[in-house]
Amino acid sequence: MDKKHTEEKGRSGRGRKKQFTERLQLPLPEGTTARMDALLEENEFRLDLIRLAIEKELKRRTKKRS
Repeated sequence: MDKKHTEEKGRSGRGRKKQFTERLQLPLPEGTTARMDALLEENEFRLDLIRLAIEKELKRRTKKRS
């Protein structure tokens, strides 16, 4: 979009602010994603499960060090 078009729409042209700014790519043992998919709740994404698991483990380890 050109500048004139975005100004007419009242937008800056940058879109919305990203909620997650850090990225991580990791290899997993064969079958791991299938196991995750089998346990997902309705309307839950695999990334939600991964983020939750990471956050829980970080909290557990932080508490353990206190």
